[in-house]
Amino acid sequence: MKNSTAMHKKTIFFTSIFLAIGLTLLCSCSRRAEPSNAPPEPAPVPAMANPPAPLPAVEPLEAWDSPAVPEFSPDIRIYLIHDAYTAWARRSCAGAVIDNLKKTLASLETAPLWVGPDSLAPRPLDADLREGPPPAPDEWVKYLRERGVAWMALGKADVELGREFLTKLARDTGMKFLTDAWEGEPFLPCITETHAGQTVAACVLSESARNSADAWKRMRERISSADWKVLFASGSPAWQKRLENLPDAPDVIVSCGMQVLPHGQTGAGGQIRVAAGGELQHVGELGLRRLARKEAKDQDGVSERPRLLTEAENIREERARMENDFQNLARILGDPQTDSTRRERYARRMAALRDEWVRLRERARVFSLPEKIAASRQISFRVHAVGSCARP
Repeated sequence: MKNSTAMHKKTIFFTSIFLAIGLTLLCSCSRRAEPSNAPPEPAPVPAMANPPAPLPAVEPLEAWDSPAVPEFSPDIRIYLIHDAYTAWARRSCAGAVIDNLKKTLASLETAPLWVGPDSLAPRPLDADLREGPPPAPDEWVKYLRERGVAWMALGKADVELGREFLTKLARDTGMKFLTDAWEGEPFLPCITETHAGQTVAACVLSESARNSADAWKRMRERISSADWKVLFASGSPAWQKRLENLPDAPDVIVSCGMQVLPHGQTGAGGQIRVAAGGELQHVGELGLRRLARKEAKDQDGVSERPRLLTEAENIREERARMENDFQNLARILGDPQTDSTRRERYARRMAALRDEWVRLRERARVFSLPEKIAASRQISFRVHAVGSCARP
């Protein structure tokens, strides 16, 4: 009986322990299942990648001073127009062409007007013309004669009118024509005028000449005593480019065509070119000044080249353009978002710009040399916009 009672007590004891352990486990599970009001633990922060290396700074352009624009008061002032035969096109100017030119010349100082090649024949009648047909060649020439124009240089479009027609036009109006197409009155290859006690010769050379160098040599012999020698060049841009090799080059080449050189241009060998452009959009103003009566020569006995003073304007304008291009390229190269392909391409452009900058610096240096400043013969060129000729 005692053994039975003891066994019963042991059973009750172990049962109590198992129940306690079970209740403890049940409470623990319940707590884990209940939602928690505590904020979630933050996700682990990934390891930071190495930041990109900073881009090297773009080296600025080399500093140099732009040349000053020299003061200039010409002894001789000549106004130029050329390639006016397209002036009556609807796309060129508003208003009456002759009236526009009259008003423009009236606003300028009094000076002779030279009319270059392809300014005689108006463009053919077509849908591109403005209201009404252009004036007939004789009406246009009569106006120029009233303005005091004594001669006109002929170009390809002018010569196409024919020798007989032009001979009659000269007889009826008293106009002389400069051309290398024909010889004999009223056709001349060159003409010489006297202004301010100096002789100024003008010749015309066209692409039809078989040998430009030989043709120019013959013309130069005719005008060898002139103080100033001006050549009207009538032909394609490629042909005009070859005139850089003319022996004993003229003082000024008037580059006929649609191109405008608002300050003139100094080319290979110091050759000076000017251009007023076509369609009577502009009137060119050529200024000439001679500081020494005797023509200077270099150590080889070659006549000293005149100096284009308005070249300083070209240098300043080109410098401003390059500085703007540099800022744009530096911005792209300094942008970390620029991919490697574009960066390589723009780096090549920057290298080319720096080379161009060095060449411009050399031009500025040569322009400012004391012997250049003291050149005995000086030239300026600028253009004046013809009234109502601004393009929309």
